[in-house]
Amino acid sequence: MDEALHKAILRTLAWFSLFDYAPTAFETWKWLFVTGEKPSLDEVDAALRGGGYPSKDGFHALPGTDAVALARTRHARRRDALRKMRALRRAVRFLRRVPGVRAVAAANTLAFMHTRPESDIDLFVRTMPGLTWTARLMCVTPFAILRQRPEDGARDPFCFSFFASTAAPALETLALPGGDPYLEVWIRSLRTVYGDVRSQDPTPGVGNSSFCKKPGDFENRDLENPGFPKETTRPTPGVGRGGHVERLARWIQLRRLPHSLRTLMNRDSRVVVNDEMLKFHENDRRAEYRDRWMALCRTYAYDA
Repeated sequence: MDEALHKAILRTLAWFSLFDYAPTAFETWKWLFVTGEKPSLDEVDAALRGGGYPSKDGFHALPGTDAVALARTRHARRRDALRKMRALRRAVRFLRRVPGVRAVAAANTLAFMHTRPESDIDLFVRTMPGLTWTARLMCVTPFAILRQRPEDGARDPFCFSFFASTAAPALETLALPGGDPYLEVWIRSLRTVYGDVRSQDPTPGVGNSSFCKKPGDFENRDLENPGFPKETTRPTPGVGRGGHVERLARWIQLRRLPHSLRTLMNRDSRVVVNDEMLKFHENDRRAEYRDRWMALCRTYAYDA
């Protein structure tokens, strides 16, 4: 086997092993951690079949790991994710009508259809400029009233922890110093369920990325749920950009901001609070995952 391809496959499988996720040959090729020219799908498939990688039901794992158990995990978590996607489909009927909402995407494990029963329905919401606070307040309020938020202990709660307007800085600017593979994968994996989650600059990428990218990488529309609506081009009446309503929405939410988030606000990229981006990731484990991945790569005699 080509040494560079073997290294790329190991690095890719090592990353996904952190999440008990055994990818298919296509997924391994799609997410391949590679520099330079990307090999073909046939080359990756042949390398997986002939390289001593354990597999089960078309899912591939690192040498020495239990592919059978990982395949069972994928099947179980996919079933859970399908239930969550049905709940999201119902929610999108409301969210798409909220003033200022341009797009909604499933994020994190739901984007990979790999959720646990206790997992939240994590969302990324793209808004119109000058309406980010208003959009978030109007999105969150009904779910708070219905006690469908993570703090309520509900089943399949909705987590509205990341809003960004189309005028916000590129998401890549949130990258950690020293490399941020989690953010790279997170951006590319966003599963669009309504609208277009891209900003005004549609080009994905984080600096000198270790991922091969193509224009379609950022468009992970939920093809398994074709009932999701497309973006509407009709303006939403009733709320003007950056006016009194927006200022009131900002005041209300800042007043209710927990102390733990307030102390982290704008200190780094974990909690970002401004008029064009609202990111509340207090428990940000990106550095931990990066360091664990690099250590795992070294156990296979490869540097990340």
